[in-house]
Amino acid sequence: MRPLILLLSCLAPAWVCAYGQAAGAPSFEVASIKPASSSATGVGCGGGPGTADPGIWTCSNVPLAFLISNAYGFQPPQFAPIDRCCQARFDIAA
Repeated sequence: MRPLILLLSCLAPAWVCAYGQAAGAPSFEVASIKPASSSATGVGCGGGPGTADPGIWTCSNVPLAFLISNAYGFQPPQFAPIDRCCQARFDIAA
């Protein structure tokens, strides 16, 4: 009985991870994430599927809070962190 419980407790997390993945979800082979320059101005994202440049998606000088909101589809009132970590800005190319 004990080996069966041990086996199930090891396989359960693997099963959850395997079936928790979205089938056909967008993915990137390579992504570059770098801290934005302190002198950078302007915020913007461009490219990606459905644009003139579908092979690369870029964002420049974007705050972490924006990236989290965009990834999960939050509206501004739903996600408004006040922590300094979410104010950090990044340049992304994927």
